[in-house]
Amino acid sequence: MHTTLKNIFSRAAQQPLNSRTPALSKRQRPLFAEQLEARRLLAADATVNLTGASQSLLGEDVNFVVTFDNTSTDPTDNIGYSPFVDIVMPLTGDAPPLPNNGISFPSGSSASYNGLNLSTTEVIFDANGEAIHPFAKDSAGQPVIVSGKPGDQLIVVELPFGSYGPTQPPIDIHFTGSISPDAQPNHAYDITATGGYRYQVDAVGNPTDDNAAFGTTIVDPVQPQLFRLKKTSNTPEHETATGPNFQHSYTVSMAVAP
Repeated sequence: MHTTLKNIFSRAAQQPLNSRTPALSKRQRPLFAEQLEARRLLAADATVNLTGASQSLLGEDVNFVVTFDNTSTDPTDNIGYSPFVDIVMPLTGDAPPLPNNGISFPSGSSASYNGLNLSTTEVIFDANGEAIHPFAKDSAGQPVIVSGKPGDQLIVVELPFGSYGPTQPPIDIHFTGSISPDAQPNHAYDITATGGYRYQVDAVGNPTDDNAAFGTTIVDPVQPQLFRLKKTSNTPEHETATGPNFQHSYTVSMAVAP
């Protein structure tokens, strides 16, 4: 047994290495470049809230407040550049067939922030219900077309910040709307506001690489009134004890549309 194994090992040792081990096959792969996955910059969130007097009188000027905020939760690409707000005013109201009787942005007026007048641009929606945005561009570098009702107003307000991040506090933008004296009482006229960034998260400003970003549109309906009632009491702190020794009065006042 030992002799047999010795002979086998002896013969194996005498054989050339290349006869015992097959040569590894050589395969050549052409050089190629693998295309990486397309990456898209995440847009910072432009969030707005619109508040105003929902029941104002016919022919009255109404003060509105748009609160702008960056609510992005992205840990890196969360700074928006050149923020703005689009406001649509229902100038035409019920027209046609009636004349314009809605709520308008008064000629010559301006939106303001902290007492500072802001750059404001007015664009009227054409007969096709389209308005060319004064500076927002799409992915092809072309002006963004905003849709609306023909004859209504698109008011674009530029905020006084080069950039705006989620760590900055919300800001209030004030503007005035004028209700037509011919508006229909108790009819709801919608005013809308939309926040956006001219350059999204691109500080350099390349609209074809990083086009303008828009947030969610907020609607605030206003119902004009013919008159407004108000009831007040002369009780201190709006409370009193009962009995004939604690007499108080109520006053009802009425404000009528001009």
